[in-house]
This record gives sequence, C-alpha cells and structure tokens, in this order.
Amino acid sequence: MRGVRSDRLWIVGGALVAAILLAAGWFLAIGPQRAQTDTLNGQAATADLRLTSLHQKLVELRDRNARLPEFKAELAKDQHALPTTSGLSDFLRELQAGGDVAGVVVSGVVVGSPQEVTAAAAKMYALPVTLTVAGTTTGLASFLNQLQRVRPRAVLVNNVIAAPAEPNLDLSGRVTLTVGVQVFVAAADRSSSGTPPGTGTAPN
Repeated sequence: MRGVRSDRLWIVGGALVAAILLAAGWFLAIGPQRAQTDTLNGQAATADLRLTSLHQKLVELRDRNARLPEFKAELAKDQHALPTTSGLSDFLRELQAGGDVAGVVVSGVVVGSPQEVTAAAAKMYALPVTLTVAGTTTGLASFLNQLQRVRPRAVLVNNVIAAPAEPNLDLSGRVTLTVGVQVFVAAADRSSSGTPPGTGTAPN
C-alpha cells in the first residue's frame, strides 16, 4: 500500500516538474521567440508598404521622364512669354509679324517706364507700350487677337482708341488705332545695380 502511494507521489511530482519545465520553457524560449516573430512580421508589413509606395513613385517618375520633352517645350514657351530681359527688339519683330498676318501697318511704338507689379505672389515688371496701328476694322481686330492670343509674348491690352485714318471718313474705312498695352518682364531681369529693365522708343 505504501509502495502504491509512493508511486503516485512520484507520478504527481513528475507531472508537476514537467509543468514547471514547460512553463519555464515558454517564458524563457517560446514566448520571446514568438514576440520576436511578431516584431519581424510587423517590420515585414511596414517594408511591404514602403515598397508599394516606392513602386508608385517610380511609376510616376518614369511617366514624368517620358513627358520630359513636353515639359521642356512648356518651359520654353513660358520663358518666351515672360523673359528675364525686356526683349524689345524681339517684341517689335513680333508686332511686325502680327501686323503682316492681319494686314495692318504698325506705324509707331512708344515704351514708357517700367512698373513693378505683383501677380500670383510673383514679382515682375510691366512695360507700358503705346502702339499706333492702321488698317481696316477686320484687320485691326485680327491684329489685336494676334497680339494678345497668338503671339508668344505675355501682353495685356488696357485700352484701345479708334479714329478714322483720313479726315471726313467714318470707321467703316481705314482706321487708326491707338492701343495701350502692358508687356511683362520677369523680375529676374534686375541687374546687379538693382535697376529695372530698360525702355526705349521706336519713332513713328
């Protein structure tokens, strides 16, 4: 009887020791390993998200690189519209070309003093220019369209005064227009002395 009880004590004791060893193994080995696994899984998920984001950025950069010629063309167009120098000689050539297309004659160009202006939080200069143009009303309308919409230089028409080109005639014949415009110049045109872009006058 005592031998049976002793065997039972050994069995209970062995089971208790096994439970203790199992718990110790969990806390000392399996638990930390599982926590490390969870950490690694979290890091892998974060890496996957970053990889997806980088892939999207790479696709965007490839698309932009493919459109680089288009962007360069837009930049050149913008630089022509708003140069960093007054570019009056180029502007006069554009006026002449616009007049030839519209069938009118640009007989006078007077450029005033530049004025500093701000548009869309950007500082620039506006050169006030007065044009004298002669032609038919249809041609003059075409010239104004050329000036403000077709020609590459950024120009704003402020006022237009029409008068018959010859005495005792009405506006149905040849007309002389006096056109006040602003021609814009980027503020980067300022020289080391801080002076604005130069002005000039084309004789009638």
